[in-house]
Amino acid sequence: MNKIKTNPENVKRIFVIIALFASICVLADDCYDTYELGKELYQEGKYAEAQLKFIAVSKACGNYSNVYQYIKNCNQKLVETQKHQVSQINALKIQNHQLEDEKKKADTECNNNLANAAVQVRRAENIVKLKSDTIQMQRKWNLVWRDSVMKVNRRLDSISLLLDTANLQIDSLKTIIVQSEKPTKKKDKKQAEKQDPIIPSVLDTLVIDSLTNDTTIINNNE
Repeated sequence: MNKIKTNPENVKRIFVIIALFASICVLADDCYDTYELGKELYQEGKYAEAQLKFIAVSKACGNYSNVYQYIKNCNQKLVETQKHQVSQINALKIQNHQLEDEKKKADTECNNNLANAAVQVRRAENIVKLKSDTIQMQRKWNLVWRDSVMKVNRRLDSISLLLDTANLQIDSLKTIIVQSEKPTKKKDKKQAEKQDPIIPSVLDTLVIDSLTNDTTIINNNE
């Protein structure tokens, strides 16, 4: 039986080829998995993460499948996303400025309303005070008027009493006059005429006494 002679150098070459082939297979599997993961991330809109996966594939496997095109697409998507974010930031800044302006206007309007309210409150307080003073003054005048009315009523009562007394005295005097005008059987007309002047003097005396008494009553009532 013939023995096959092996050259050590050939054996080394075979091992190197096998190792290279195995590494290429492993590398190809890694590139495939990474590439597919990058595609999934790209479909989900995670362009930055997908770009990192595609760059890793391109470094390890070169232009594996369509990796360069995906890298380019990721760059475009990232630029578009960045522009959209910038536009959103600008819109938010504009909105923020508008809100600040509205807040300033609202604060100014609120301060003006507070100032107007304070003025109205002071005016109302002054009106209330003025009305209170007027009411107090009216009460004082009512008291004075009531006292005056009471005094007038007392005077009227005194005058009524005076008139009643005068009427009674007049009736008494009329009775005296009537009785004095009747001639007696023992007296003649001349004697009756001589007695007539006495009657007015008696009447005057009674009237003066009555007026004096009535004046005293009025003064006491006042």
